Order: sequence, then structure tokens, then C-alpha cells
Amino acid sequence: MRVLLLEVGQDSYALAVETVDRVMAVPPVTRVPGASPAVLGVFNLRGEIVPLFDLPRLIGTGETAGGSHVAVVRSPRGLAGLLASAAPVVAELGDPVAGIEGAGGRSIHDVEGHLASYVDIDEYFAAEDPALQGTGAGP
Repeated sequence: MRVLLLEVGQDSYALAVETVDRVMAVPPVTRVPGASPAVLGVFNLRGEIVPLFDLPRLIGTGETAGGSHVAVVRSPRGLAGLLASAAPVVAELGDPVAGIEGAGGRSIHDVEGHLASYVDIDEYFAAEDPALQGTGAGP
């Protein structure tokens, strides 16, 4: 399976390439008062308001210190941006690594010599997560 390997700080996350709409430099972001800490703000993408998420906070593994790129993904709730520390790359998802389980039961895979948590975009954006409320990523 082809994945987009997203580096966030010291961690790597793998996203199915078919969920990725585009990769871009971090655009101007407007903060959303009262939003969850997982929501870094919103940005305008060709007239559409897109929420920008701190992926580690969204999935419960920590937080992002900053980033240079955004992976815009198509989710059940619409477009969403995920902040990355460096330019993401396309890679091949390897087998799950035996004996290693990521936070929240996520599977850890070998992705061309890197360990990465596989993130199912549909799973995280389909749930009625309070972190998604009021962000434009809702139904």
C-alpha cells in the first residue's frame, strides 16, 4: 500500500495516499477561539475554509512543536490539514512490526526503514470527536 510518510517532530505517521488531496507549505492560519488544542486554526484553500490539526494531539500521542508543510486530506467531514515538520514523502507501507503497538492500539509499520504509526483518516474524522466541533470539519 502506498502511503504519505508524515514527519511530525521525532515521530512518523503513515497516511493512505488516496486520502491525500495535496501537500503545501503552511498557509496563513487564523486561530479559532475556544477550539480544542488539537485545532491549530483554519486556513483558506481556494475559497474553502479548512481546519488545521495538530495530528499528535488529535490522535492522543503528544503535540507538534511547529511545522513547515501541511498535508491536506479528504475525510468523511471534508478537507482537513495536518501539520508536518518537513515535506512529506510517498513510500510503501510495510508489515506491522510484531510486538510493538502505538498509542490507542494503532499499528506500527516498517515504512522503508522507518517506524511509522498508520493513521486511518476515515476512523479519526468519522467519530463524533469534541476536537472536531466548531472547526468546519463537522458534518
